[in-house]
This record gives sequence, C-alpha cells and structure tokens, in this order.
Amino acid sequence: MLALLMVVGVTVWSSGPANAAIYWYGITLDDQMTGRCATADVSNYSVDMEDCHDRPSQKWDLVSSAPDAGGHAYVEIRPSGINECLTTLGAGTGPLANSSRVVLSLCYGGPNQIWAMSTAYPPQYNQHYIQFFSFGDRVCLDGGIGLYGYREEGCVPGNWYQLWNIMH
Repeated sequence: MLALLMVVGVTVWSSGPANAAIYWYGITLDDQMTGRCATADVSNYSVDMEDCHDRPSQKWDLVSSAPDAGGHAYVEIRPSGINECLTTLGAGTGPLANSSRVVLSLCYGGPNQIWAMSTAYPPQYNQHYIQFFSFGDRVCLDGGIGLYGYREEGCVPGNWYQLWNIMH
C-alpha cells in the first residue's frame, strides 16, 4: 500500500495535469497545526478532532469521485469501509461566520461531498501539507475549532489549521 501511496502521491503533487485515480484506504488525517486527528462517529453521523490514537474511528478512505481538473484531485472523504461521506452543510452552520458544519451522510456524489485535494507545499518526510476544498459550499477543511469548513475562495496555504498530513 505504501508503494501505491508513493506512486499516486507523486502524480497528485506534481505541478502538471494529472489524472490519477486516488484510492487511499485506512489513512489518518492529522491536522498540521494541532497535531490532532479527524475522528468519525458513524452512529451519530458526526465528526470532530481528537488526539491521534490510531483507532478505527480515525481511519479514513480518500476515493476519487471526479476526473482531475485545475491541478486538483477530486475525492470523497469517507470513514474507512463505510459508505458515508464528509459533507458540508452550508454557510452559517459552522462555528464561525459563514463557515460550514461538516457531518457524515450517505455518499451520493453531491458537490458538498466532493473535495478538491491539493498540496500547499512540497511534501517532506511525513509532512504532506494537503488541503481539501469544497466547491459546493466554498469552504476549506479546517481542524482548528473541531472539524469544520472555513469559508474561503480557495484554501490559504499559510493557514496551518487547513493543512493535513496523511498517515498510514
């Protein structure tokens, strides 16, 4: 699996066009700033940020959901092995003005479930600097105040709460 991550990762992190299919299973999403991990509670369709403990609730799958375009891979973010997707609920539902609450809901391929995945900086060692942007609600996945969508017109590379490491 590590070899697959390396092969696909090189394609995603290149500056040229890519058409890689992303199928990364059982990864953790570790916030660059807080060091905490995205955690799913599938029984309540909720998500949050918790200390990383390599629990099943902190395992995620990134699955291609649309052809690559504009230098981004388009993925669904799913709790590992479950057909639920990280879904934005819209402006004004999150913890900050115009931010969006993020929950789990059955995957249906809607624009609020598809995340543009890109890197803000070249990866170094186990630091990946990946960002996820939802064009559906124009929010960037942010791990600063729980897990939510911060309203942006594109993710800001300098906002370390919006940078994610992917760990196996």
